[in-house]
Amino acid sequence: MADHLDHHTHNTSVKRHSRPSSSSDQRSSKKHSFNQEKLARNGFSAITLPISLCGN
Repeated sequence: MADHLDHHTHNTSVKRHSRPSSSSDQRSSKKHSFNQEKLARNGFSAITLPISLCGN
């Protein structure tokens, strides 16, 4: 019976560990969004630069 109780506690521990994993996914998504923004900014600079060169 004590063994079953210990197993139940382990299950709860796994459930609790699954929660921060979701938070980690959110952080990963935020990081990806930031990378996309950075990429878009770099792409914008790359597009604007030739236009400035052509203007000169």
